[in-house]
Amino acid sequence: MKEFSSINSIQLESIELSFNGVIILSNLNLKLDKTGINCILGPNGSGKTLTNKILSLLIKPNKGRISWNGIQIDDQKDINDLVHLRRKIGYMSQKPLFLKKSLRENVELPLIFRGYTKEKRRLIVDEGLKEFNLLEFQNRSPQKLSLGEQQRASFLRTIISDPQILILDEPTSSLDPANTLWFEDYMKNNIDYKTQLVVITSHDQFQVKRIAHNISFIIRGTVVESGLVDKMANPDNSQVKKYLSGELRF
Repeated sequence: MKEFSSINSIQLESIELSFNGVIILSNLNLKLDKTGINCILGPNGSGKTLTNKILSLLIKPNKGRISWNGIQIDDQKDINDLVHLRRKIGYMSQKPLFLKKSLRENVELPLIFRGYTKEKRRLIVDEGLKEFNLLEFQNRSPQKLSLGEQQRASFLRTIISDPQILILDEPTSSLDPANTLWFEDYMKNNIDYKTQLVVITSHDQFQVKRIAHNISFIIRGTVVESGLVDKMANPDNSQVKKYLSGELRF
């Protein structure tokens, strides 16, 4: 298996995904790079979350090819090779998922999986909890925190090991304006886009305009248009025009 010291691009080619004979994603083609935040925009139910899970190597499509730096990586025969690739990815689901452990133990998990020493884990987690204003909650169950605190904890757990690929699924969909602003400021000022390839899915057009560099529109299970975020001002695709104007209904 090829080792990736740097992941500069991800490409999905001719992806198809179906469940019980129903096609969910069809002929989906997507290219992402490290020039800034890559946003995948589309209405609810368009296939954004499933696309994220394919990008995160959590589910395997029925057809198609997944490549990093132009090299196919979805054909691993050895489960250990697949796990090795997954460790390069930080994935944050739309709804925070926590084990029945303390907040600190949950945040620490990615570092344990990646073989960090106990002392190094302690230092990294302490720093992260302080930065995210979560230190006072470290011994609590995450389920007893507010939704905003849970989202911050989930985000911290996702980024704490400095993954080469960062995939965030609707990260602010349940947040109030103050926490949303905090998240956007963090993404603008604290993420190193030279070392991390970042993907965010959203249905919030205004947020995408504020933080994205590249944008891809998913409608009815396929990418219909991609380009720089300026594309939102004058899209070529008629479905995208209708979606952005609020005329496209599902």
